[in-house]
Amino acid sequence: MRQKITPILLFILMTLSCLRPETIAEHVQPGEKLPEFNAELLDGTRICTEDMTGQYSLIILFSTTCPDCINQLPEIQKFHDAEHESVKVLGINRGEKKEIVRTFLEKNNYTFPVCAPEDRSLYDIFDRQSGSGVPQIYISNPDGVVTFYADDSRVISERELEGLIIIF
Repeated sequence: MRQKITPILLFILMTLSCLRPETIAEHVQPGEKLPEFNAELLDGTRICTEDMTGQYSLIILFSTTCPDCINQLPEIQKFHDAEHESVKVLGINRGEKKEIVRTFLEKNNYTFPVCAPEDRSLYDIFDRQSGSGVPQIYISNPDGVVTFYADDSRVISERELEGLIIIF
């Protein structure tokens, strides 16, 4: 009896090893619409997905303690200063206390709008499996379709960001 079960179990295990679970992309992908959200900015005003349409937008997910974010955020601020009339910029913090985020922004003279929900709910809408690092940058077109995504692999300069808007 034992000799008959072993080949059957082996066959089942080999068959199961060929099956791939359906995977969900870790983050919002180029070609997808911006996810639906409605959140409060640090200044108390509300912002939603619809507010990010009608012109190009740039969304950055960040943390105040992340070295890559600390390197990327000055480029986002330069971009915001240069393009604030034609491109909507939004920062989304990864779930730190609002006062920590507010102090960090003030200390570094960052003036672009930022949402800082302490529960990571807004962050998780973009980073679906909460496994990706920060910063993450999303650029979307006026229709709200993501045209560009960058992870934490390198700093994207203000000039590169400007070029991405012109390209798309």
